Amino acid sequence: PVMSRPNLTVVTNVEVERILFEGRRAVGVRARRNGAPVEYRCKAEVIVCAGAIMSPLLLQQSGIGPGERLRAAGVEVLVDSPDVGRRMLEHLGFAMPHRLRQGESLNGRLRGAGLLMSVLQYGLFRSGILASGPYEIGAFVRSDPSMTRPDVQVYMGAFSMGRPREGLPPTALAVEDKPGITISCHSIRLTSESDMWITAPDGAEPAVINANWLSTPEDQRTMLNMVRMMRRFMTMPALAPYVGEELIPGPGVRTDEQLMDAVKKLVTCAIHATTSCRMGSDERSVVDPQLKVRGTENVRVVDCSVMPGLIAGNTNAPAIALAWRAADLWQDERRRAA
Repeated sequence: PVMSRPNLTVVTNVEVERILFEGRRAVGVRARRNGAPVEYRCKAEVIVCAGAIMSPLLLQQSGIGPGERLRAAGVEVLVDSPDVGRRMLEHLGFAMPHRLRQGESLNGRLRGAGLLMSVLQYGLFRSGILASGPYEIGAFVRSDPSMTRPDVQVYMGAFSMGRPREGLPPTALAVEDKPGITISCHSIRLTSESDMWITAPDGAEPAVINANWLSTPEDQRTMLNMVRMMRRFMTMPALAPYVGEELIPGPGVRTDEQLMDAVKKLVTCAIHATTSCRMGSDERSVVDPQLKVRGTENVRVVDCSVMPGLIAGNTNAPAIALAWRAADLWQDERRRAA
């Protein structure tokens, strides 16, 4: 609905390489469009909203980040900001599919001819299983009863992904050909921090991302508690007539060592990364409370990377609220300057 506004231009097939500065004042960006170099100049500000991975990498490519790492990548240091690309937090999840003893699931409509019909139904009528989310049940719960607040988010869906096929990575799962159900959990108060850094100017070489997941005893304990909690739930008497074999990690995986080995092989992120361009009032923070990049003029970061901590839930709504607040800040400053 906003595409017709005269003050909005959307350009696609563009990869931004760096922010352009005159001194420490941002004046635009350098990019490649369809492979050709191009520059876009700004009259006001450059607002970076590339996400918790690409936003810090773009700042680093622009000379804003840990000085030692920038110099090693061949980038001239504009602002030595040590926490750009550091301290990233993420939700981690583990899924436990089960076979059903009786009844049907959505598996038949998510593979083969059934999937084709589901795609056609959605494409023609915007209805069917592809018109809804994958999970019918969700809750925030405590993996340990002694905790004072929930630390995991649990979901259940009427489908199941089976064991990996021979020769494929552990996460390359396929929809089961038999009816199944899946319970999944995400740990939402993790303490393991990730970091990332560029290896060459302008993104010419892949960046290094050190995920560092499950590196703290607290996170490992939470994941073990989470798996055992899901097992208790799926073996409750009310579900016994319906829920059959546990496919992942499997009934033979029992000890803490076995469970942690399975978790480390099959854990997935929730695409809820935050904190890699942390906002704060201290000098190490990447952006200030107005979302402005410290040490520069006319640059803000507006995405989940600026969150000072991990949200204990999905990040979609907080990201929208953050963008709304950023728009208010920008408009208020323009009104005061007028």
